[in-house]
Amino acid sequence: MSSASFPVPGQLTAAGVLLLVHDGYLSCLEVYSASDFPITAWPAPDALVLEQ
Repeated sequence: MSSASFPVPGQLTAAGVLLLVHDGYLSCLEVYSASDFPITAWPAPDALVLEQ
């Protein structure tokens, strides 16, 4: 599993992307937000901050 966060303009809550791999293949890709507002578009790849 790998995780990355990204800023959401006008919001202070967390948002991020989860990437799950099984046997070397992508098995799940998920965008999440801890806000009351849904994420309506995928973040730009250069906006992602990888978490260790």
